[in-house]
Amino acid sequence: DGLSLGYVGVLREWVSFEPIFQAMLEARTLKITLTIIGSEGRFHELQKRVREIGLAGQVRFVGAVPYSALPENMQNFSIGVIPFVQNAITRGALPLKLYEYAAANKVIISSQLPEIQTVAQNEVFYADTPSQYLALFQNFSKNGIPAVRYTFLHDADWTTIERKFLEHVEGE
Repeated sequence: DGLSLGYVGVLREWVSFEPIFQAMLEARTLKITLTIIGSEGRFHELQKRVREIGLAGQVRFVGAVPYSALPENMQNFSIGVIPFVQNAITRGALPLKLYEYAAANKVIISSQLPEIQTVAQNEVFYADTPSQYLALFQNFSKNGIPAVRYTFLHDADWTTIERKFLEHVEGE
């Protein structure tokens, strides 16, 4: 019954929902909803923008929730989005939400950030433009949301991170 997207995190200048909003407007028949969890930054500005463009019925603003309540809140969506703009801040970013979404077994759509591409490679879907989001939404609506298995999580434990760090330091 439609697609349920979700975002968890700050709403700062490096996050842009515009491409998603535009794709949602173009795909009204697909019944797409977006849940935004977080309030730091442009919370009120985004609420106003959603009302202005006519998506108030499809975008739900949860606000800030305690970290312990994230799993419960993330049950309300099946696709986690990482809609970061491409700039000097994000080029080196590896957002924690990549691991949060993967651990919660969500399909992930991310901006094409170099660090995410290095870590997750083809295990996530990539979109930066409204047409790229729209193509993914249409694909998921037609073919179903794919099952996911994230192998990159196998290297996300502290023992492995420490070993890789020490190998890197000792190799210099």
